[in-house]
Amino acid sequence: MESSPLVYLHPTLMGLGFLLALLSLRSGMGLRRARQQKRTGRAALRRSHLLLVKITVPWIVLGFAAGPMVRWWVQGETPFQTAHAWIGLTAAVLWSTTATVGHMLEIGDKRFTSDKGRDIHAILSFSAVLLSAVAGVFGYSLLP
Repeated sequence: MESSPLVYLHPTLMGLGFLLALLSLRSGMGLRRARQQKRTGRAALRRSHLLLVKITVPWIVLGFAAGPMVRWWVQGETPFQTAHAWIGLTAAVLWSTTATVGHMLEIGDKRFTSDKGRDIHAILSFSAVLLSAVAGVFGYSLLP
């Protein structure tokens, strides 16, 4: 089968999504540090973090969804037959969980506004970024 440029759709989306994820993680860590040090300007940091993650998470979900679609429609292969796919699926679940906990923090849900809730969000965020990197390493071998 001749290689279509569309085979690069998923890795391109995910590469850019990973860069956005790193920026989101960095902004979240900056917000956390500012909160712990009780610095002023936290509201502006929070607004910029929320704006960034509201771009990042949908981008990553779109990029993730492009993977099995490209695998099936463009490459003619069965989706979810590789370690990359299952690691990516796990990362996508982590991203969704991170976003859900983040949304609960944003709306002020009392179950998550404590330091424990913020810690859960931070651990999920770091785990999602780390597992996304692992998925990227496994996906590299699938490139044409």
